[in-house]
Amino acid sequence: MGVKHYQAGDHPTGYIGLRVTVMVDGDYKQKYLNTRHCAYQDDRCPAFRRLKLEADLQNATWLTESAWSQYQRSVTSNHSTTKPCRGTGVHGLLLSLFLDRRDNWQARFLVNDPEGLTEEVTFFDLGYTDAWHAAVDRWARLNSILAEDVDRVRANMPPPTQFRDLRRQMNSEGYDIPVSALGPVFREGRGELAAARLLKSKIPAKSAKPTPDGDLQEEMAQWFDSQQTTG
Repeated sequence: MGVKHYQAGDHPTGYIGLRVTVMVDGDYKQKYLNTRHCAYQDDRCPAFRRLKLEADLQNATWLTESAWSQYQRSVTSNHSTTKPCRGTGVHGLLLSLFLDRRDNWQARFLVNDPEGLTEEVTFFDLGYTDAWHAAVDRWARLNSILAEDVDRVRANMPPPTQFRDLRRQMNSEGYDIPVSALGPVFREGRGELAAARLLKSKIPAKSAKPTPDGDLQEEMAQWFDSQQTTG
């Protein structure tokens, strides 16, 4: 890939000149610039120098297109190697359940960069939303993400229930992860439900009216309660 100069005898067809080759989003691009007519096959010849600059410019243009295509793919899709239930819709930002040093299962967001550096954000001291924002900020810093993409990804937070799905998936893969590992994930939601229930309890019965949000909160509360008794 890049710019290759074929001099006399280098190419099986007898071609003399420059060839530019770059892979752009799976598409193999190439361009030939014949230099047979040049007085010299180096920078002593102005015609060769011009063609060499043209080849370098084409190479740089295609490399830029390739880099931009890779970047767009990285901020709009899961990596091809992402296992079920782990993905967040971008490369390098994953959901994870792991055994800590005390052999207790914990939940976290896992952040990777192109060089293999890994950072994690757990729920020990952060609520779910703050943990997600912290993970996105680290992902952006490690991967040089543009501001508009950072804002979009921050706003597209995966639901906490994806950790529930991840637990079920990993258990189907042979792990034995207890439901208690999900406790910190849903701590923020439980707090919101508790506050909503307290507020509801202070509203006079005659003025209380069922609302879609209220129904949803009650369904969530029932799900939380069920998670304490089911594996």
